[in-house]
Amino acid sequence: RVLRPGGTLIVQTPFLYPLHDLPDDYHRWTASGLSRLGGSVGLRLLDVYAHGGPLETAAALANIALSKCILDAIDKSRAAAILVPVLAVLIPALNVMGWLGGKIFRSGALMTLGYTTTFIRAESEPAKWP
Repeated sequence: RVLRPGGTLIVQTPFLYPLHDLPDDYHRWTASGLSRLGGSVGLRLLDVYAHGGPLETAAALANIALSKCILDAIDKSRAAAILVPVLAVLIPALNVMGWLGGKIFRSGALMTLGYTTTFIRAESEPAKWP
């Protein structure tokens, strides 16, 4: 509604779940779902970029879980706090392994961290929101 005709819209969305029902997974913020949503409001999809593959996503999830464990251990001053230095080393190692694994084993966008999509509004058709 507020995008001028011919204007470009860049949308970045989080996504953290394995894809299924390809290529017809339209009801979530997948590449096909974002394309369909944009088309329904008079936008044309120019580009979709998936951020990270399954290994990067798995490393990110493991790091989130480990970070929460560290914070809980520090907060509660439990005996588990002795593992904080080990976890503090493990987190960067997981980041490197996820990044490197993603470079070596290109798995596509099966399970991404999110998408960046670029749309353009048609010159003649007014945008409408469902």
